[in-house]
Amino acid sequence: MGFIAGFFRWLWTLARIVWPFAGSGQMFRGAGTLWTFLFFLLCIVFAVAWMFGVSPPELSMWFDAHGATLNWIGGWLWRLFWGAILGLCGLVLFSVGLEFFGARATDAKDTPRDVKGGCCGLTFVVVVGYIAWIAITMPLD
Repeated sequence: MGFIAGFFRWLWTLARIVWPFAGSGQMFRGAGTLWTFLFFLLCIVFAVAWMFGVSPPELSMWFDAHGATLNWIGGWLWRLFWGAILGLCGLVLFSVGLEFFGARATDAKDTPRDVKGGCCGLTFVVVVGYIAWIAITMPLD
């Protein structure tokens, strides 16, 4: 494992151990750990910026000045993520369709349990694919 990945793993472990800063009863849960991890990450960003002579108000002004560009980049990364999910859903539907209409069409060994499990899985894939499609096509504000 690389140095950066090991550092993030250590930071995540530290966030799980330390009393979470999330509040509202989120102690030792995923949300509390995530908020604590993000808090530690921002503390490190501000410490590195301070070492290079940038004060927190200057860094905040830089983020405010470049907020539209960062929002645009984040929006397209969001669409790219959901596009990959939609592609995986399409791949699953295609492979199941090939199996169902290809080799399985000639075999009469299907039990109702296999068909039932396949239908539930396909329904799940279709729902996730629909959510991915909505996330991709919603307008970027």
